[in-house]
Amino acid sequence: MTIKQAELPPELKNVVIAAASFVEQGAVLIRQGDEAQFTSYSPTYVDVEVEQRVPDGPWRDGPLPVDVDVIDDDGNAVGEILIWIKNGRIELFEQVWWTDYSPESWPDSDHIRAY
Repeated sequence: MTIKQAELPPELKNVVIAAASFVEQGAVLIRQGDEAQFTSYSPTYVDVEVEQRVPDGPWRDGPLPVDVDVIDDDGNAVGEILIWIKNGRIELFEQVWWTDYSPESWPDSDHIRAY
């Protein structure tokens, strides 16, 4: 089955923007988020591809070194979002949960906290 690529949803673009303030060359990360297309999508994983014309970042392979917590309405951390990097490019978003229930969607900007 071929998966049609589509632009990242606003929730994931907000994650990129929040994380960009805490990493080297945050503007490059934002540009990658703007140009990324997802190839598979679920409430816990999103695989992405970034256009080759977009510059690579200086980040090592693996999770981007920034904490992006998912918070509930009371401000308590209930999970986190990892931005996975490969060859200086965003490759995957992973939503990890610390509660008994897996997420049903990606959080809006009011429910993420980066540091």
